[in-house]
Amino acid sequence: MVLLQISNLKTGVRFSLPAPTTSNTERLHNMSSYVQEAIENSGVNRTELTAACAYLIRTKQATGQHDAIEQLASGKINGAELTEQMIRSFQVEIEEEEIVEVTPEDELRTLMANSTE
Repeated sequence: MVLLQISNLKTGVRFSLPAPTTSNTERLHNMSSYVQEAIENSGVNRTELTAACAYLIRTKQATGQHDAIEQLASGKINGAELTEQMIRSFQVEIEEEEIVEVTPEDELRTLMANSTE
């Protein structure tokens, strides 16, 4: 019995479900045109598309790559607003250091205090 199972693994397993009818080339062509549609409808260029999809997934606005591209293709998301959101998400506030001006009298007092010790 074990030997039979191993030989089945070597020759391949037949599934009861029929094989998909679309070829990989057709799927790739459909996805490529879908991506092109996402680029045209959203205003996001091809270079920014990957970052835009990653941002949508990271912020839980999309469940996956396909969903992100679908939202962009539908025109549901404005590319300019999305780009602005992405930029704002990476911006951080930098605290400015306070510049204290020292007068010559203060500097002299400090030197005198340190020299007596």
